[in-house]
Amino acid sequence: MSNINADAKSGKKVLKFLPENFFEKVLDLELKLKRDFHLSILEELLNLYSVAIEYYESNNNQKHLDYQTRLKLLLSQPEIIKKMNKEKLKGMIRHKN
Repeated sequence: MSNINADAKSGKKVLKFLPENFFEKVLDLELKLKRDFHLSILEELLNLYSVAIEYYESNNNQKHLDYQTRLKLLLSQPEIIKKMNKEKLKGMIRHKN
């Protein structure tokens, strides 16, 4: 069963439901990220935020604004930016060698 429908009027994609255990996964990843930064955790959390934004926005639910705010706040934290840059630099060095 597909999670995506096309809105007959607008032709826009409409997500029918959020992934299984969505809220638990978000909470778990947010806590893990606070304890110990890993780029993979950040990427997974950002992906879930994006799915929520798309889901709520496609269903005309204002909750999409909450997840947009969460995403912006997360990516604007100086500590997160610093750690992301450090991880990116590590990756660049690995690819050079």
